[in-house]
Amino acid sequence: MAQEECRDIKKMLKAMQNLKLEEFKTLIESGGDIENIRERKRNIEQVFNTSSFLRLKLKRWEKVAKKTQRIQEIKKKINGDRITKDTPINDLHIIYNNSGGVTGFKEGKGPFSLDTTYRNFPIDIHNFKEDISRLTGFTEDQISSYTETKNKNFLENTILKGKIKYHYGNLSPERIDEDKRITCPEIVNGDLQLQVTSAKTLTLPKIIHGDLLLFYLLSTEKLVLPETVNGSLCMSSLTEIDGLEFPKTVHGKLNLIGLESVHNVVFPQDGVNGLISMDRLKTAHTVQFPKTLIGSIHLFNLEKATNILLPETIIGSIVTWELKSAEGVTFPKTIDGDLILLGLTTTDGLVLPDIVTGKVLIDRNKFSEEDLVIMEQKYSHLNIVYKE
Repeated sequence: MAQEECRDIKKMLKAMQNLKLEEFKTLIESGGDIENIRERKRNIEQVFNTSSFLRLKLKRWEKVAKKTQRIQEIKKKINGDRITKDTPINDLHIIYNNSGGVTGFKEGKGPFSLDTTYRNFPIDIHNFKEDISRLTGFTEDQISSYTETKNKNFLENTILKGKIKYHYGNLSPERIDEDKRITCPEIVNGDLQLQVTSAKTLTLPKIIHGDLLLFYLLSTEKLVLPETVNGSLCMSSLTEIDGLEFPKTVHGKLNLIGLESVHNVVFPQDGVNGLISMDRLKTAHTVQFPKTLIGSIHLFNLEKATNILLPETIIGSIVTWELKSAEGVTFPKTIDGDLILLGLTTTDGLVLPDIVTGKVLIDRNKFSEEDLVIMEQKYSHLNIVYKE
């Protein structure tokens, strides 16, 4: 665990000791001064809200630590030997079913880094098709690999024609004839990148253990996304989304940077870890973000928003430059970062979070004096910074 997180734990424990909860309980029961009780209550809520971010990080660290320990155990047990028919199925699951195929563990910038895996598992794989067949029940001729994608005929007439159930490695064909039916393998253990502008003839995998990159896609018509994407999802050329069903799980970033309008969408509720970028979005109606997000949300150009439910908890920042009114927007309860509302002109419909560990940035010149007074009184617990 990083020194920073250790310091945060000590700080949290000390803050909880200083709350003197038993003393607070006695104060309430004795009918003490109401203003004193309210102040103590606010302090308690502040400590518990602040520590909620740390608890979320610790939960994440525990998951990563268990994964690391399991990988190290397998390394020690195999001790540089080849995988054989006697290798236990549970070990094969660990070896093959991490994002990107045969993987190890990499901390990256810290124990909560999103880039936690890379291909360096030091084990000699004797026959990956045999291993994957044992894991999945697919026959070996229903399994393909990255090296086989270099055979253009096999790629076009087997891998992309629904004859393969499991593809091992990245799949990124250079050119695709969009007039022909494209049926991807059910499972891709790696990144999938397709240079398509339309999804009318496209069948995507059910599971992708990597990124799904659809940089050139221009329409969501007939688009059925995977159930699970264990990496990032990028559809950066889309300008409009209405009613698209997103994967239940995405374990990386959401890159929708080209979107100008989004309607009737529920973003993945499980596991989004990274930036949600919708920089050019102007209008949004009935949109539900992940309940918890470790990453920031960029809504730079958002002007009109109705029935928008942002995450309850976010470890990151929310940035808007053009949003004039917060009516119809439900902000998080807690933000471990900044809340940038430079377009806001009124407090009507505005309910700010209980806690923002960074700053709430607004433009003083866009508010009336009356609204500024309301802001100061109602949100004195927040660090409101005014751009002059």
